[in-house]
Amino acid sequence: MGLILAGLFVIIGFIGFAIGKLLLDSFLTGVIIILSLALILMVISFWKLKPMIDQSHKEFLASIQWSKDQGITSDKIVLRR
Repeated sequence: MGLILAGLFVIIGFIGFAIGKLLLDSFLTGVIIILSLALILMVISFWKLKPMIDQSHKEFLASIQWSKDQGITSDKIVLRR
């Protein structure tokens, strides 16, 4: 997953490199603007997907044999306090 994110940042950086040169006549400014926007979008999307990710973690933890033996279900699991 980390390699995928790094690859996306490299690709987005190259796009910012080109946009910065074409529109702003500055490579670095384009890269900074595009990567900043990409980071903001990634944080917002993670924030929106967090409840779904937490629910899948709870379901996984409830599906293992130990939790089944203990009678633990996904609605009883608290991930963070």
